[in-house]
This record gives sequence, structure tokens and C-alpha cells, in this order.
Amino acid sequence: MVQQKEQVVPEGAEESQATAPGAVEESRATASPVHGLRWAIKTSFVAYVARMQDGRAHLGNGVAVNERNELIFPLEEDAASVAETFAFGGDVRFVGHFGMLSVHIALPRVVVRAGGRGELTVLDPASRDGGRLRLVTFDLTGRRTEGGIEEWHATDVRLAPEGVELFGDVYEAGEPFAPLTITVPRPERPEHPGRPEGNHG
Repeated sequence: MVQQKEQVVPEGAEESQATAPGAVEESRATASPVHGLRWAIKTSFVAYVARMQDGRAHLGNGVAVNERNELIFPLEEDAASVAETFAFGGDVRFVGHFGMLSVHIALPRVVVRAGGRGELTVLDPASRDGGRLRLVTFDLTGRRTEGGIEEWHATDVRLAPEGVELFGDVYEAGEPFAPLTITVPRPERPEHPGRPEGNHG
């Protein structure tokens, strides 16, 4: 649990920047997956962890770091065919303050609603049966198609009420988090995330 508040950053001031490199412990030699969720979480939070003498970000189960210091959670291909739902593997655990700080983000899943609104859920660390909690909400804005992939950009990423406790009640609901990018195989069907169901015809 986070028991010391980080320095407050003006709304939206840092969240387009990359993850602070000093907190990430895993080697960058890990090959980045072609498809996945690219997300810097929250730049000021990661920088806060990096400033701690014992602050670390432990990456596991296929999570990589790109040249922008964004975390890349690999796409779970078996779940990619579920309409408007994208599941990702891997996890990251931020630790510091001699164990007093521990933030675990595991197996993120993105669900996109009609109109381009979406949410990202993660495993609930307090659940004993694999329950999930909504971590952030976002607006899906840009789309880029190249070769056999589609890339989706999400902005206005905000902490959901359910995610407040995960960060030790340091942030209030609605706190800005880093933009995120989703890269998936290009579907054969004409539908795409965020398209209203009534317009599929």
C-alpha cells in the first residue's frame, strides 16, 4: 500500500511522456511483441518509484519495455477474436519503501463500448478467485492500419473509482493517466472497436 503521497503533477502535464527508466529492472533485450498494449501507466508515479532508493518495477510473463520506456503487455491471441474485447498477458509490480509500496498490474483487458469509450480492467489483487477491477477509462481516438495490423490510440485516460485503492488512495477518481496504444491483428470483418452496433450493416 502506498503510504506517502507523490508530488502532485498538474492535470495532463506529464502523461504523454514515457515511463521513467530508472524504475524498470528488467533488461531491454527482451523482444517486444508485435501485438499488444503499449502503456506508460502514469509517468509521475513511475518517476516517483524511480526516485526511491529501493524503488523497482518488476516485469513478468512477457512484458517488455520499448525505446520510449513504455511497457508492452503481449496480446493473448486466443482472446483477440472476441468482439470489442482485447486481453493481454503479463504483469508489472512496482515496489518500494521497504515493502510498504506495492502496486501490481496484471493481465490487463480492454473493453471498448459504442461511441469509442472504453475501459481497462486488471486482476484484483484482493480477490481470491481471479476477480477483476476497472482501473482506468478512456476515449478511443486515432486508428492506423498498416500491413496486417491495426493500431488504436486512447486518450483522456482517467483513473476509475475502483482503481483508487490499488494506488493506496493517493489519487482520486478521474486522475489523468498516460495515453495507451492497442496493436492487434487486422480483422477480416469490417467492424472495428467503438463502432456503434446500429451501423454495422
